[in-house]
Amino acid sequence: MMTTPQPSYLVLDIETVPDPDMWPPAEIEPSTDEKKKDLIAPPHSQRPVAIGCLWLDREFFVKRIGCIGASKHGDNERAILTDWNEFMAKEKPAVVTWNGRSFDMPVLTLRSFKWGIPQRWYDKDYRYRYNDERHLDLMDVMNDYGSAGRGGFKLDIIAKMIGLPGKYGVNGSQVARMYAEGQIAEIERYCLTDIVQTAFVLHRFMLIRGRINIENYRKAVNNLLETVKADKKFQEFSDLIKEKNLLLE
Repeated sequence: MMTTPQPSYLVLDIETVPDPDMWPPAEIEPSTDEKKKDLIAPPHSQRPVAIGCLWLDREFFVKRIGCIGASKHGDNERAILTDWNEFMAKEKPAVVTWNGRSFDMPVLTLRSFKWGIPQRWYDKDYRYRYNDERHLDLMDVMNDYGSAGRGGFKLDIIAKMIGLPGKYGVNGSQVARMYAEGQIAEIERYCLTDIVQTAFVLHRFMLIRGRINIENYRKAVNNLLETVKADKKFQEFSDLIKEKNLLLE
C-alpha cells in the first residue's frame, strides 16, 4: 500500500501596510474623526510588504529562511505575491502560522485576487479548518478552535512561556510608519524574528502532540538555534533566548 510522503513545513508570517487606494474608507475624515486611529484596515485593504518564510524539512530542520518582499521587489506587490504563489505551487509545503486563518491567509488570498494571481495550490486540504496536515494554525489549534478565547493565546505570551523573548522593540502597529520611512530591513528583521519564534513554538507543539520525542525535539531546536546564532541580524534576539528553558534541560 502506497503512503503519501510527509510534507516539508513552511512557517509563515506577513507584514502589511494599508493600501492607500482602499483605506481609510472615504466616509472617514482623518482630520476630524478621532476614531480613525483605532480602526484596523480589513484584509482586502492590507498590502503585503514582507512575507517571512522559514522552510523546514520533514525532521523540522532548517532548509531556508528569508523574506519575499520589498527588499527584493520594491513596491511591486504583484511580483511579491507571484513569487510567493509560484513557490507554494511548486513545493506544496504544509503551512504553519500563528493566527494565519484569521489574517495571513485571507490577506494573501484577497490581494492575489486583486491582481489575478493564480493560487492553484490553495485547495480544500489547505482551507479546511480542522485538518492541520496542510495548514497548522497554531493559535487556532491550541485554543481549541476559539473555545478558550484569545486572551492568553498571543504569540508574545506563548513564546515567553518556553524561553523566547516574545515581542520586543517593534510591533505591528509601527510597520506602516517604518515602511514610509524606508526601513525595509528593519521590517523584515521583525517579521523573521516572529517566524523563528513561531517555529520554536511548532517544535514544542509537536513534542506535546507526541509527533516527535524529546531527543528529536532537542535536535530540531538546536538546529534552529545554530541557524539564528550564525546570522548577525538575529544577534540581539538570540542573546535574549533562555536556552535551558527552550531545550527543557
